[in-house]
Amino acid sequence: MRAATPEPSAGRRRGEGPVVGFDLDQTLVDSGPRISSCLRAALGEVGLPFDAAAAEAARGLPLSGTLAALVPPGRATPALLEDLAARYRAQDRRPDGEGGHPLVGPMPHARAALEAVVGGGGRAVVVSAKRGEAVGRVLAWAGLDDLVDAVAGDRFGVAKAGALLEQGAVVYVGDHPADVDAARAAGAAAVAVATGAHGPAALEALGADVVLPDLEAFPAWLEPWAARRRTA
Repeated sequence: MRAATPEPSAGRRRGEGPVVGFDLDQTLVDSGPRISSCLRAALGEVGLPFDAAAAEAARGLPLSGTLAALVPPGRATPALLEDLAARYRAQDRRPDGEGGHPLVGPMPHARAALEAVVGGGGRAVVVSAKRGEAVGRVLAWAGLDDLVDAVAGDRFGVAKAGALLEQGAVVYVGDHPADVDAARAAGAAAVAVATGAHGPAALEALGADVVLPDLEAFPAWLEPWAARRRTA
């Protein structure tokens, strides 16, 4: 796997199966505890408290949006937010398990979901709001990088559509309402997993093609969907 920012890396694997895009945080990797820890450290460096409830409500947003939700409105100047973003990234670049930040591991059944794509002759790509270099690093920490063909970072919501279209993705899997929007903007099937901060009802209301409780059910959904697509 090769990471590229802002454009996605060129894919390596070619086959007859579908290209499937995946979101990263809380879809493929359980990075929530580490993100919260890095945010707490960055805010603490400038004397600001960490609001766990506000961080949870902002989960899935780009870093700029998360920080804006955590900094008191009277102090949320562009200069402070830029400084906090740099401090957060410095914390997040520390090797996994160092600096007191929790380890990043795969979400349950993430590897099986990727194997279902690759084993069926398809390609798995990751399109995330995270920076491209961070996407590749986190996938390696979670032990999933060998199954991912290409990554694109710095994309959120419908901005992900360009990367999905460039890679030829016909499915996009994510845990956030904005991931449903991204799939629809790219003309891809929107597969939502209720493993993030948003429940099935919210994801269904936005028009996801299917809402799964987690990635365990994804291979069983993908196989007949791909078969129908081949014969259509």
